[in-house]
Amino acid sequence: MRILFYILLASLTFLWLLPNRSIFPRTEERNTQPLIVSTTSMIGDLVTAIIGDQLDHYVLIRGELDPHGYQLVKGDADRFGRADIVFCNGLGLEHGVSLVQALQQHPHAVYLGDQVRSRIPEKILSIEGAWDPHIWMDVSLWMEASYIVEEVLSIRFSEYKPFFQRIANSSREKWSRLHMYL
Repeated sequence: MRILFYILLASLTFLWLLPNRSIFPRTEERNTQPLIVSTTSMIGDLVTAIIGDQLDHYVLIRGELDPHGYQLVKGDADRFGRADIVFCNGLGLEHGVSLVQALQQHPHAVYLGDQVRSRIPEKILSIEGAWDPHIWMDVSLWMEASYIVEEVLSIRFSEYKPFFQRIANSSREKWSRLHMYL
């Protein structure tokens, strides 16, 4: 036991004496890969279907959490600060105060539902003057959202554009067949 203690002590002393070296990367050295943030798991699935493993991707609201009233938790603000693009649903789905503020302040927040509504307004349901934000429940609307995701990613990360196009087209073909089957 005593020998193990001295070996450990010697190892730690050696590491401490190394000039300007760390066994942990510095903050500015970590997380250099572009980060995409999606607010919900549905959007996360759509984005992942297009980016594959080419970019770092984080989904804020997972599992049983309610996107309607979600409030930012520890670490979310850092992810927003690092995010190159934030994909959110829009159409009033995300209305927790802290999340709304973070989305409004992010220079590259993309409101998929709002953009789908501007492209094909006749397809978005309106109930008593409020837009139905649950666009992922209609395959044709979700496919339209996939075009938006592909366009935004291809502009921001042009080096991956052929990859995004190929994967997005393949995914849309599968979704079209599924839509026809249903």
